[in-house]
Amino acid sequence: MGMSHEGFRGHGGAQWTGGAVLDAMTTNAEALVRVGVLKHLEQLPLFVDGVGNDICSDLTARVIMDALLDFTECQMHIHSGLRIETEMTDIRTWDANFQRWKSRRLQLPAPGGHPLVLVPSGWARANPLMTARRFHGVAVLGHVQESEARIDPKTGRLMTISKEVLKKRSDLADIRDANIRVTLEALSHNKFLLKSFEAYLAEWFRMQDNVAA
Repeated sequence: MGMSHEGFRGHGGAQWTGGAVLDAMTTNAEALVRVGVLKHLEQLPLFVDGVGNDICSDLTARVIMDALLDFTECQMHIHSGLRIETEMTDIRTWDANFQRWKSRRLQLPAPGGHPLVLVPSGWARANPLMTARRFHGVAVLGHVQESEARIDPKTGRLMTISKEVLKKRSDLADIRDANIRVTLEALSHNKFLLKSFEAYLAEWFRMQDNVAA
């Protein structure tokens, strides 16, 4: 974690980000938390401004840090190259059993004096699918399109407004505001947009696996 082609200093889930997330979850997105819609870290970017892919991955990594440290230690035993440059490091990790933070001290690979935590390649994607814009385009605009569809009295055909037109509407132009508001409106009619969106992504993954096979 934290190492790229350009260097070691990433954006990171800094203090201001934690404050922004807490503020959003107690104001704009509070209703989503209260009714049990917003449950997982990967859902934050759909509804919270300022929380993109990098911040969400940093927040997630911080919660699962113990598992990542175990993986890093295992890889250091397997690959001797990871033991050439190391540094004893103290890292705060989340103890799920006692529901509190704790400190863990261990030796980490440190090329150039920068301690690194390794992440299994299968645990991450270069371009996460669960984004605010995709949720807006697939689930939110799709729901509005469906709810505002009308039967043409002359032809008897179902008439829907195109998503391109809906995107330009003032009440839908602000992506995250629309994501929150329309999600709650749909919920009041027992329609669970987030679950439908996750099912849509799961089906996409299934199709990709079939193509790869």
